[in-house]
Amino acid sequence: MKTLLIILAIIGGIYVSLLQGNGDQVVSTQHKVEVSNRKIIPMVEAKENETKIEDIIYEIGKVFSKEGNEIVISMINCAYGESRLNPNAVNVNRNGTEDHNLFQVNDVHTKKYGDNFKQSWKENIRVAYEIYKKQGFNAWYSPRCKKI
Repeated sequence: MKTLLIILAIIGGIYVSLLQGNGDQVVSTQHKVEVSNRKIIPMVEAKENETKIEDIIYEIGKVFSKEGNEIVISMINCAYGESRLNPNAVNVNRNGTEDHNLFQVNDVHTKKYGDNFKQSWKENIRVAYEIYKKQGFNAWYSPRCKKI
């Protein structure tokens, strides 16, 4: 199941890039992933206490599975667009609020969902799903956050 989600996410990401016409091409080898017109991102084995990309993709698939495969793939791409699937990503906005974790969930959601989504990537995915059910893709700003 994990392997299938990873393959679908990669295919979906390439498909979205082609649709956007931005010229990005993904070239992968055993040791690196290169996105043309951008930088080379080395792929290294995660340390024992680090989160693996496969686990993140699997969890997104599990949480969003009720919405169907198309939405699962779209949301994997959305998380990639928002944080590059980095569970430590934090963005400080002009208004002083912060966006956190994989889906860059904003501080304004703390009252409703608590603040665990800021540190826990699994909770961030769960909160993102709740936000998605209410707002759809409109809650996110990345161009990757749309139905493919």
